[in-house]
Amino acid sequence: LEEKILDLVAVGTVADMVSLVGENRILVSLGLKIINQKKRIGLNELIKVSKINANGEKEIKAWHIGWQIAPRLNSAGRMDHANTAYELLITRDKAEARQIAEKLNEKNQARQKITEEIFEAAKKMVEAGRLDDKILIVVSPEPGKKENLSWPEGVMGLVAGRLCEEYSRPVLVITKINKEIKGSGRSIDEFNIIQAVEKLKEHLEKFGGHAAACGFTLKSWEDLAEFSRKLKIDALEELAGVELMPKVSVEAEIDLAEVNDELVKSLEKFEPTGEENEKPKFLSRGLSVMDKMSMGLSAQHVKFRFGR
Repeated sequence: LEEKILDLVAVGTVADMVSLVGENRILVSLGLKIINQKKRIGLNELIKVSKINANGEKEIKAWHIGWQIAPRLNSAGRMDHANTAYELLITRDKAEARQIAEKLNEKNQARQKITEEIFEAAKKMVEAGRLDDKILIVVSPEPGKKENLSWPEGVMGLVAGRLCEEYSRPVLVITKINKEIKGSGRSIDEFNIIQAVEKLKEHLEKFGGHAAACGFTLKSWEDLAEFSRKLKIDALEELAGVELMPKVSVEAEIDLAEVNDELVKSLEKFEPTGEENEKPKFLSRGLSVMDKMSMGLSAQHVKFRFGR
């Protein structure tokens, strides 16, 4: 019985960005073995539709779940209803699985498009405001501005994450959905976003999350101004002296000559990599790009060959 659901355990663990250490790492390892045995029709069809193997990958790894499988499954709930993803995972009919997988792929493309549009609109709001704030708070529709529209709840966290990466500081994206004022936040290592939000619970109907991400519902539109003001003060104090710039942590500095098959095989032992067990990063200096090749369905990725 356990083997029948370990593939779903792997997908759920990676998709929900759960720590990949200890028993979670073991469960995901076992689940990936089952995924690669192609036992679940729905997942197989989603993998085919996603063209995950288009660049010659021989097996599905945790990376594929996090960046290619999970976004398509999640697009059902973000754009419509999660039942579509559920139906894909339980079906035993190949034709039905193919049809649902194509539907999810289309939803994911729509999700990508609307996320990009909202991200660009949010960037304009940020850059028209105070870029010196330690925390960025983006609101739509802005009070008193009829031209702004409410944003879909399902993509707010994605937009907050993109803004957090773009400006290297905590971000809250807030919108009015029907009669509710909802927000989603993403943060940097130096600022515990849920702790900051919890301090202001007198302004909130509900909230939840963890150090790096949160979701909440404000009691009223009138609470927004005071909630934002207090949060900015808290961020100003917490992030005093912190350099708000992109950072890359590396495990070691190595010479180009040390990058060989032996090193690659050693690094494979760290799989599956993910939350709290990130893929190791190394630094080599004095390199030149010898050539480059575009990859991906829309040539959105680039592969480099380095030398001295």
